[in-house]
Amino acid sequence: MKPLKAFASICLMAVMLAFCACSSESYNYDTCLELSEKIERGENLSQKDYASMISQSKAILEYLIDKTGKLSEISDTDEQESAARVLQADPEFMDRFGYLFTFSSSLYRAELAGNLDKSNLRDYHALNEYNDRFAAMTDGL
Repeated sequence: MKPLKAFASICLMAVMLAFCACSSESYNYDTCLELSEKIERGENLSQKDYASMISQSKAILEYLIDKTGKLSEISDTDEQESAARVLQADPEFMDRFGYLFTFSSSLYRAELAGNLDKSNLRDYHALNEYNDRFAAMTDGL
């Protein structure tokens, strides 16, 4: 009976890992550009568009948190300030930050208007944890 339980456990873990891998997109510049252009043109956004914005926002926040977190590891204040200026001058960092700002504004308006379905609303609210972490890390930089 133990081999059967072990096999069932392995199968369950594999299914869960596959689900997790599919449910979270990694950052994609082209997707961000396309969504940003739709927003700028004032096009109607679908639930799939909102889901992509949420997923891209999560990936961007993870990147920003990682990059900003490295600043807190620097003990010398002058070095930390210098590293912060370098980071703020990094085009990739600023591009991602810009997309995050665009998506956050659009998602906020969509929430207020009641345009997010249950799933997107739940996932949008889940971003608060990442937003709070990023805000705490950048406080004082």
